[in-house]
Amino acid sequence: MDQSSAPSKLTIPFANAGGKNTIPTASQIGITPGAASYADGFPPLTRTPLAAGGTPPSGLDMNGILYDLSAAARWALIEGGLPFDATFAAAIGGYPRGARCLMSSGNGYWVSLVNNNTTNPDTNAQGWAPMWAQFRVRALSAATTLTANDVGRLIVVTASATITLPAGGTVASGHRISFMATTAGSATIQRQGSDLLLYKNSSTVTSLTLGSADTLDLEWDGANWLIVGGTAQLQYAAAFGATLAATGQQILPSGLIIKWGPTPTVAGNSSASVTFSSAFPNAVYGWVPMGGKVATGQGSTLISGGLTVSGGTLTNTGANQVDAGVYLAWGR
Repeated sequence: MDQSSAPSKLTIPFANAGGKNTIPTASQIGITPGAASYADGFPPLTRTPLAAGGTPPSGLDMNGILYDLSAAARWALIEGGLPFDATFAAAIGGYPRGARCLMSSGNGYWVSLVNNNTTNPDTNAQGWAPMWAQFRVRALSAATTLTANDVGRLIVVTASATITLPAGGTVASGHRISFMATTAGSATIQRQGSDLLLYKNSSTVTSLTLGSADTLDLEWDGANWLIVGGTAQLQYAAAFGATLAATGQQILPSGLIIKWGPTPTVAGNSSASVTFSSAFPNAVYGWVPMGGKVATGQGSTLISGGLTVSGGTLTNTGANQVDAGVYLAWGR
């Protein structure tokens, strides 16, 4: 079969302006003699000879049947979508796996992941996934609470605002939402209810702040929002690990590690040991001790030496005490 075999398009349903009956679903046997229904089609009475008490089929019934079928075919030909219908779902025992429903926003489709699906995806996306979504970028400039309809979208925050995530219980496991901040200020992405944002498999936060041009990717795993990507999650990545305190370190993606911390008071003409905040795992390249003040009008020289991955030695070559200071060391 090729494209030349395509059927003619129906511009209007059969008997659109003609007389027709509305065909009921329930059987009309014993109610209206000879009336068609979706339960029976044309009943046996319409196939019984007139001489034996039969009733001929109704032309209005035929028009009604063909109208229904051609209207459905016409909608299918234009690839029109239909939203979730709870009454229809109950009547058929739920949507089958692979069925699609138009989102209530009209901007995409939901596809059912399970059989016998009676859950409304516009209010609870469990058992559904977004597909063929159009206009999937949503710009927000004020405080907004997202819903399951925002799953799969890129949320662009254009002004300082707090954006609340969809309730996790309304989102199917494995679904993601992405964020990008274009505001000159900051945007806050926060949980809804008792949901948590999970990083490093066990640590959690309740919100994240995005600065200008920051991005964030979140995935619902059925229990928590996983922080899986974006610049905002780099603070939790091993490649950017940091201990931000008076004694701490910063790891860079290249593998370079910068450490800092206090140096002790060094008496005149003596030495003191300095232990880094933690040992460099591979090598130390250098360090700079920055001693504290010396008595007014006096001079002392602080010399660093004995450098190892764990620390070094400070030697005061003068007679005056050098007060406690700080050090900066680098390695990998």
